Amino acid sequence: MFNLAMAVSHTAQTRPHRLAVVSAEESWTFAELEDHISRAAGGLRNAGLMPGDTVALSLPTSPEFVVSYYAVLRAGLTVAPMAPYSSAREVRHALGTCGARALVTLDGSRPEGSDDLTVLSLSGLVEHSADDGAESLTARSPEDVAAVIFTSGTTGAAKAAQLTHWNLWMSCTALLSRSQPTADDVVLASLPLHHVFGMSGLMNAAMTWGMTLVLQPRFEAAEALDLIEEHRVTRFSGVPTMFLDMIRQGVGERDLSSLRHVTSGGSALPPGVLEDFENLIPSATLLEGYGSSETTSSVCVNSSRARRRPGSVGTPSWGTQMRVVSDDGTPLPPGPEHVGELQICGPTVFAGYAGDPDATSAAFDGDWLRTGDLAWIDPEGYVHLVDRRSNMIIRGGLNVYPAEVEHVLTSHPDVVEAVVLGQPHERLGQEIAALVVPCRPTAEMTAPERARLLEGIDQHARQELAPYKRPRQTHLVDSLPRTAAGKIIRPAARSMLAERVVDPA
Repeated sequence: MFNLAMAVSHTAQTRPHRLAVVSAEESWTFAELEDHISRAAGGLRNAGLMPGDTVALSLPTSPEFVVSYYAVLRAGLTVAPMAPYSSAREVRHALGTCGARALVTLDGSRPEGSDDLTVLSLSGLVEHSADDGAESLTARSPEDVAAVIFTSGTTGAAKAAQLTHWNLWMSCTALLSRSQPTADDVVLASLPLHHVFGMSGLMNAAMTWGMTLVLQPRFEAAEALDLIEEHRVTRFSGVPTMFLDMIRQGVGERDLSSLRHVTSGGSALPPGVLEDFENLIPSATLLEGYGSSETTSSVCVNSSRARRRPGSVGTPSWGTQMRVVSDDGTPLPPGPEHVGELQICGPTVFAGYAGDPDATSAAFDGDWLRTGDLAWIDPEGYVHLVDRRSNMIIRGGLNVYPAEVEHVLTSHPDVVEAVVLGQPHERLGQEIAALVVPCRPTAEMTAPERARLLEGIDQHARQELAPYKRPRQTHLVDSLPRTAAGKIIRPAARSMLAERVVDPA
């Protein structure tokens, strides 16, 4: 039998009184967490769900998320975490893409876009569990899909990356073992648990190794520093903007000497941020890594302060192979002069996209995952990223694909076309801006009419997009630069944007 939920059960048996989950409202030991999980799993089975069915979660970072996630796995189901702030359009598409049979929310309320899907609450699941309260662990195989993570694609539609029990287990064990974890570690989870970095890199890792997981529902630098001191946190992971905010906040009188292992991902870590953070908290070592939803979070990381290489995302985890290939697929030798597409093969590479065999086929070159990222590898095996996917915007560590945002903008009745671009931002890395061609020529519009149109476009984006995807600056133009074949010339569009943009910093 193989089921990721057995990790919680094991610690509940060996260290039942060890704190498992801590939040501002409550704290549970592993024995208490196991009881909540088993009861909720029983409720899922009593709701008519069968092994292999998919259950979506629309929950914030909370103890309820942890319980619901592992209850779904314990019952032999597939868990599909969604961002709780998703728009109705995003909810409808995500639920349809993953084929969810039910949706778990905090109070059982129905999110807009969930239509007639069965909606459950955690308290309701516990109340409707079997009389004896416990649901035994359902046997699964390592190759069975355990989780579905939603990741945007260049077509603009969210794709559902399928991760197996083996993917998740290896992600927790192979990479984390480099940093000498112990069951006495305390992990602060300030990243959203519906994101693969928070789900696999923090929650699953903590539960698998028997660590205490301290939850911060929404990152705020001062509170994060307070939590590190209060709970003697030893491990923390984040994106570069979070570290920059903590540096700006300052330590003050706090004692943060417990913190020792810190990882950064999501986007490139500026060298100055690394140095300033370690000066801020001398006990901590900040290490940069690389991964994606399709690789079950990090697959590559600098392993220690002594062995790290600035500008590199480190070396592959155990069992993982990485290579760079030329445009014709030929593997390239080491060296900065040999830049190519980074490809990955190993035990954490996902099983494919749910319901999208064409996208799955396009994502692989044989057994190798095509990342779309450009990189080179040095003779010692350290990976150096050169550029991200051609058009992707990374805002505060979160991936935003312009095609999806452009699709939403052009669905506004007064918009003909749009191009969405990233612009440099001091704190977020990149901010989102848009050039929009309205139906009417701008010269025929009065200033108040242009202002009303821009406000309408912004309201439309607020309704259809998660907050981090929404353009913060939108500019009206009469046309967009195009090639003879009709494709938008993005460098020229960026020049147009630079002439109009207001400093976003």
